[in-house]
Amino acid sequence: MPRVRTLNSRKPPEGFDLIEPALEELERAMRDAVNEPHEGKRKCEGTWSITKTHWQRSRYIYELYYKKKQISRELYEWCLEEKYADKNLIAKWKKPGFEFLCSLQAIDKNATAFGTTSICRVPLHKRQPNAPTTAAINTGCISCASTEASRMGGPIWWDTPRPANLVAWAKAGCPTESKAAKKRKIEETDPEQDAALARAKALAQEIAAPNDVNRPPKQDDTPDAERVPTESTEETEEA
Repeated sequence: MPRVRTLNSRKPPEGFDLIEPALEELERAMRDAVNEPHEGKRKCEGTWSITKTHWQRSRYIYELYYKKKQISRELYEWCLEEKYADKNLIAKWKKPGFEFLCSLQAIDKNATAFGTTSICRVPLHKRQPNAPTTAAINTGCISCASTEASRMGGPIWWDTPRPANLVAWAKAGCPTESKAAKKRKIEETDPEQDAALARAKALAQEIAAPNDVNRPPKQDDTPDAERVPTESTEETEEA
């Protein structure tokens, strides 16, 4: 939340009056999200609107400075200092693969039972065809992977208008009304690695196979001429 401005607060830099109306509108949206009634919702859904509005406000400042070049560095740093934007979240957006990260909670491995990131960090085109595309419990985000989020203009939230089958849409290259499907690079395969994986899979199946005590013994198809005599066979022939 932005800091409360008092008479002792530092005067905002030049250009703040141009973005102040938009920030006030986002502040009203944040208050509405906080005061939103929770009847008929799960407990986790109560913070989804707050997370989304927090992302929108930080993204507004981020794009004004880095994308549109419409504000000065002094004003940008002042907005970060006054908590109009989340500087830690913006720092993640600068890294490859995190350009549209929905929230820092999505990459907090300590917040999950299995010590992994949130499901929204898994690209849709890498999920199973019939996998459910429900929103992450802690953020309300379905996918904030760069490939899909870049086509939607941001994370795919629980209330974002989207195709009925998101996984099929992602596997088709994420086509939109204004952009054609994106061609994916064909991943090169290593024959030796594929062979090693096949052997490991076969070995795992042999180990996992249950032992059947009623299974008849495997017949030896080796010809008599090629069969190596054992000690018991030699003793029988001598007798």
